[in-house]
Amino acid sequence: MHEYTLNNHDRKKTYYILFLISGLLSALASYCIGLLYDSFNISVAAPSGIAIFFLTFLLFDLFIWKFKIFYNLGIIRIPYIAGTWDGIVSSSDTENSRVIFTIHQTYSRIKIRLETETKTSHSMSKMASLQMEDPTFFSLRYEYLAEYKPTPESDPLRHYGVTNIILKSNNDSFDDEQLATYYTESKRDTHGELKLVRKIEKS
Repeated sequence: MHEYTLNNHDRKKTYYILFLISGLLSALASYCIGLLYDSFNISVAAPSGIAIFFLTFLLFDLFIWKFKIFYNLGIIRIPYIAGTWDGIVSSSDTENSRVIFTIHQTYSRIKIRLETETKTSHSMSKMASLQMEDPTFFSLRYEYLAEYKPTPESDPLRHYGVTNIILKSNNDSFDDEQLATYYTESKRDTHGELKLVRKIEKS
């Protein structure tokens, strides 16, 4: 996974808050360990402040930031867009094809993968930005490297390209059909459109 940039949310403020919280937790842990020693004469090593900060950040980065209450209150202004999407690609040089589009996302990192239904090609993101145009309208733009499954008559093929997905939310979700455009580097020189529908995960 790689980092992704934002235009509407300053992560540094969050990191400062996490640092303060981890400092309070470290002081609380030391106090509790002191009480334990005074009451039962049991000596326990206190966790380091760095270890507590790392654990606090890890929990927040992977899980806590996704709680909708933080987004609804405007504390975390990053929409949660991870999941698996069904898609149809219409290209300037080939017929329409079905694809599986997968987004892995944490608070600080993201990875975007597209694979054709026939497993003949796939692409992986190399860098990305998530831009908010208004509270219900986002633009996910990323650069990718695509690779094609070689045939006995050809060598493996690969190319770079850029995709821009228009994400429109409905009640803080992205369950409607989303539209995207893409284009490839000059030596391949193709372009096209992509229609995506997010799969509803079964609980």
